[in-house]
Amino acid sequence: MKTRKSILLLAPLLVAALTGCQSASSSSSSATPSSSGGGTTSSDASSASSSSAKSYISIDTGSDVTVNMAVGYQPSKMATNMKFINGYGALSGRTSYTAVDGHAYVDGDFKPVWAELQKRLNFTINDVTGTADASVAKLYESLQSTGFHYGSSSGPLVNILVGNGDDIVVDGNAGTILDLADYLEYMPNFDAFLDENPAVKQVIMADPANESGIYYAPYFDGFDDLEKTLLLRSDWVEMLLDGEYTVADYDTAKTVSTVYTTFNGDKVDCTIDVVDGTTVESVTKKHDTSIITTQNALTTKNGATLVKALRDYIDDTYGDYYGTKRSRLFVGGQAAYDMDELVALYRCVLTNPGYLTGDATKNLVPLYPRESGANRYADLWRMMQFFGARGVESRNGYFYVDEDGNLADARTSDETIAAVKKMREMYQEGLILKDFGTTGASSGGKGKYNTDLLQGDLGFSTYDYVQTQTIYNANSTCAALNDGKFSFVPTMPAAYDWDDNGKQYHYTESWRSVKPNGWCITAATADDNAALLRSLKIFDYLYSEEGNKLMSYGPDAWIDGTTTYMGEQVPKLSSGALSELSTLASGNYTNYYRYFVGGTFPIGYVKEQGMEYQCTSEIAQPYLNEVENCIALGTLKHVNHNTDNTDTMLDIVPATLAYNQTESSVVDAMTEMSVVFGVESSSAYNIWRTIVVEGWDSSTVSSFTTNSYNLSESNYVNCVTSTLQVGSLVKYANDAYARMGMNPSHQ
Repeated sequence: MKTRKSILLLAPLLVAALTGCQSASSSSSSATPSSSGGGTTSSDASSASSSSAKSYISIDTGSDVTVNMAVGYQPSKMATNMKFINGYGALSGRTSYTAVDGHAYVDGDFKPVWAELQKRLNFTINDVTGTADASVAKLYESLQSTGFHYGSSSGPLVNILVGNGDDIVVDGNAGTILDLADYLEYMPNFDAFLDENPAVKQVIMADPANESGIYYAPYFDGFDDLEKTLLLRSDWVEMLLDGEYTVADYDTAKTVSTVYTTFNGDKVDCTIDVVDGTTVESVTKKHDTSIITTQNALTTKNGATLVKALRDYIDDTYGDYYGTKRSRLFVGGQAAYDMDELVALYRCVLTNPGYLTGDATKNLVPLYPRESGANRYADLWRMMQFFGARGVESRNGYFYVDEDGNLADARTSDETIAAVKKMREMYQEGLILKDFGTTGASSGGKGKYNTDLLQGDLGFSTYDYVQTQTIYNANSTCAALNDGKFSFVPTMPAAYDWDDNGKQYHYTESWRSVKPNGWCITAATADDNAALLRSLKIFDYLYSEEGNKLMSYGPDAWIDGTTTYMGEQVPKLSSGALSELSTLASGNYTNYYRYFVGGTFPIGYVKEQGMEYQCTSEIAQPYLNEVENCIALGTLKHVNHNTDNTDTMLDIVPATLAYNQTESSVVDAMTEMSVVFGVESSSAYNIWRTIVVEGWDSSTVSSFTTNSYNLSESNYVNCVTSTLQVGSLVKYANDAYARMGMNPSHQ
C-alpha cells in the first residue's frame, strides 16, 4: 500500500530544490514554451522527486497585472463565487460581513482568500464569472460558445476559467486551451507535485508518450485519503448489544416481516484483520448458520427476539473476542461485520423505537441518504460495494479496473445486479427509508433526510462524508437525548470476500483523488505575455506550501499555530474561524469556506484534509482516528495512486479520460445512459431507485423517459449494454485509457 504523504511535505523539499534559482524573466519578458528552448536560468539542485537537475524560470511580480477570471462553483447560486453578492451566502440577511480579520466585507468585495491572493501576487482579478450558469460544466460551455470571450465573441478574453477535465482536454487537443506541459519551467511547485505523484500526471496528461497535453491544473478535495464511509449511531449499537441481556428492556410490539435472505451463506469460516489501538489482530469468524437464517426462522420477530438472536450469534461466531462489548463488531477499528450482520443490526434498530428513544410510536429508519435528490441518494448505490460491487463509487462514471487491467462498467456486472436485488429486499423490510428520492418520504416531508431523521431521533445510519454529517452531534436536538450519549460516528466499511478465497477483508473505492474538474488557461492568453506569466504564477502558487495553506485554511487571521493530523503538523484553525464556522454555518465547513472565506472551489490545488478534520465533531474524531489507523496499518485496503500495482483492485480509475475529438463527440451523444442512470443533479432519474422501491418488473420501469426501454430483469443486461450503449462506451473508454499509458493489459 502507498504511504500517505501530505502535499505540505512537498514544500520543504522544493525549497531545497530551488535554492540558487535566480530570476530570468519578468512580467515584461516573454514566456517561451519549454519545447522551444525557452528558459536560460539553470539550477544545480534536483527537483523534489528526481535526481536529475532541473532549471526553473522565476516570474517577477513587481508590476500589477489584470487577469480575466471566470471562477465559481455553482455560479447561479451566487453564494459560491469569488465575490460577495448582496442577498446570498454571507450577505444573506445582512449588508456586510465582518470577518475574523476585522474587515467588513460588502457587496462586490472579493472573499478573503481571493483578496489575499491578489495582494500576495500583486495582480487584479477582473471577475468575468457569469451568474446564469448552474454548474462548472455549464459555465465552461457558455464561455466555450463565445471562443472563451466574456459576453460575446467580441468581449474580453477570459484568461483563467474552471471546467470539467474531459471538456478541457478536448479543447486542449484542439488547440484552444494552453498546454501547461510547455511551461513547467515556470511552475516549479506544480512540476514537483507531478514528479512526486506520477500517477496523477499520468491521469491528467492527454499524451504521456510525448510528455504533453496537461491542459488543466486539477482540483483535489483532499488527496490520498478516505472520502466517504458508513456513519451510524454508536450509542444505539451499544444500547442494543453491550452488557447483559434483559428481555424486559427491549420492545415486543414492533415486528418485522423478513424478506432479506443470507448473502454470504450459512457456512462461513474465515479470518479478518482488524486494529486494536495500533495493533493488527486477526479475528476468526466461524458459523454454520447465518444470523439472517436464524432471525428469519424466529417464530416472533420483535425487538427482544431479534436482539437476543444477534447477541447470541456474535458470542458464538466470534468467541470471546468482543466479550460484552459486542458493539465493537460494528464500530471502530475492530469492526469485522459483513452485510448480513449489518442487516441483522438494522432489524434490531427498526423494532426497538421505545427502547432506543423512549417513544414506542416512532418509526425508526435504519438506513437513509442525505437528501431526496438523485445526486444525494446516489450514496445508496455507492454503498453497494459492501455487497462486493466495484465501480459504484468510481472516480469516473461507473468504471472500474477489472482483473485483466481493463476498464469495465459496474452497471452490467453480476455483483452490481446482485447488490440491487439485496437492496430491494432491504427496502421491502423497511430497512431503507420509504419513498426516498421524494420530499414526501417518511422523514418529515422536507427532503432533507439528515436533519429530518437524525435530528428527529429517527435515523440510524447513512453513507456520506464524515465532517458534514457528524456535526449533528453538537447541532441537533438529539445531542441532549439519551443522557447526552448521542454519538453519530464513522466506522469501517463492511468486510467481504473480495478475492473469492474464503477470507473477508475491508476495501473501499471511496478514495480522494483527482476530481473531475479544475482550472485552465486559454491558449490565446499566450498573446498577452503579462497575463500569461501572472496566470502561470497563480497556478503554481497554489501548489506551494504557502499557497496551499491560504486556499485550504484561509488568510493568517483564520490560522493560529499548528496542530497534528495523521502524524503531521498542519495549520491550526483560529478560535475566531471555528466560532464563525459554528455560528454562521452551523458547523458545515464546506458552506463556511465557500460562502464566507472563498475556499473549496474546484480550482487547481489540493484541499488539505487537516482543515476538515478540525471541523469534525469532537465526538466523531476518535472514531475517525480508528478508521485512519486501519488505513495506515493496511487492514482497510483501497484504490491508490501507485503505477505498479500487481492487484488491479488497487488501481484507481482516472477522473478524466483522454478522448479525442471524434470519440468525445460520439460519447457525448450517448445521452440516454446518463438519463437512465442519472446522478449529476438532484432532479435526475435513476433506474436503480425504481427497481429498489417498486420491484424489478418491466411494467414499472419501462416508461420513464421520452423513450421506452425493456429493463425487466431478464432483459436488463442486454438493454444497458446494447440499447443504452454502455458496451460501446467501455470500448471508447479503454481506447482512451490505453493512450494515456494506463497499461490496460496490466503487464
